[in-house]
Parts: sequence; C-alpha cells; structure tokens
Amino acid sequence: MANDLGSSQWMYASGEDFTIDQSLRFNSGDSANLSKTFGTATNRKIFTWSAWVKLSDIATEHYLFSAGTSGTQNDAFYFSANKFDIGSYSSGYDFRLQSTQLFRDSGGWYNLVVAVDTTDGTAGDRVKMYVNGSRVTDFAIETNPALNDEFHINAAEAHYISRRAYTTGGYMNGYMAEVHFIDGTALTPSSFGET
Repeated sequence: MANDLGSSQWMYASGEDFTIDQSLRFNSGDSANLSKTFGTATNRKIFTWSAWVKLSDIATEHYLFSAGTSGTQNDAFYFSANKFDIGSYSSGYDFRLQSTQLFRDSGGWYNLVVAVDTTDGTAGDRVKMYVNGSRVTDFAIETNPALNDEFHINAAEAHYISRRAYTTGGYMNGYMAEVHFIDGTALTPSSFGET
C-alpha cells in the first residue's frame, strides 16, 4: 500500500505520543452534524480550513465541510472511495481535486488543511491541500478553479460540518477536533500544527 497515507506523527521527530483534545464524535446513523447560515457573505476567494480528523470506518462517504443551497450550487471537502476530495459543483464540477493517496487508517488521526486563494495567478496554487503537514500534489482528478472564482463557502448560505450541503446525507462516521476556519487568509499547516 505505497499510496496510503498513514497516521504518522508528522510533528514529532522522536515519535512521542500526544493527545488530540476536545474532539466531537459524529455517528452517521444519528445524522449528527453542525450547521450555521451566515447573514452576510465575507471573503469567498481567500480562506483556510483546518481540522484533525479520525475516521471510524473506511467504507463510506464522509463529508467534512460543505456549503451551499442546492444540488446545483455547493462546495464540499469530503472523503469518497478512500480519497480526499475538494470540489465545487454548479450543474457540473466547476473545479475538483481528488487525491491519488488512499486513506484507510480508521485508527489514527489525520491533520487536513485546505488553503484557498483564487486570486493567485498560478492555477495549481489556487487551492492547496495538505495532509499531515505535507502538500498533496498528486491527483486522480485535477481541475483547478478559475482566476477570482468565488466559492459558496463564506456566502450567506448554509454551512455544515459532517453532512452534504445540497441534500441530507453524507454524514461522517468519526471524530473531528481543532476545526478552524480563517477568513481572508490562505495559510499553511505550520499555522495549526502542535509542536
């Protein structure tokens, strides 16, 4: 399984143990999720999302973060077919990044960071995906957003943790901790890592 990303302790050179505090457990059978609808849109071109994620199973689809109002207008960060996926859908994918790496460890934590800056002149740098401190650069699907593209994330629309935005379902089975959303800045994992 050379393509698997394990739950390596990437922040610790000597490999000592650490505890991830204040996690929430999401049980898909309970339709567990968090939601918020913003009254006013903010920066829809530049933002960062970071979280520690531990999956309880690897056989299902896990929506981590999503925003939008319908099946034709939504953005999502999710696991599907054991791959990490980021996409924006509007009657078809406007952009989509899907990792080639497989995520099959249901016993360890992953640190995930998604940094977005659609004002960047380099198409491949407009959405950056990081796993356990390393930038993901190999994709099974790679369609980058257009220059100055605006996301549904940060719009005055419903935002969810642990479900799809466009219809009920896609509930996560697992744990999330230290979930951060930074409006207006594209950051790297060093802004969130424990050292």
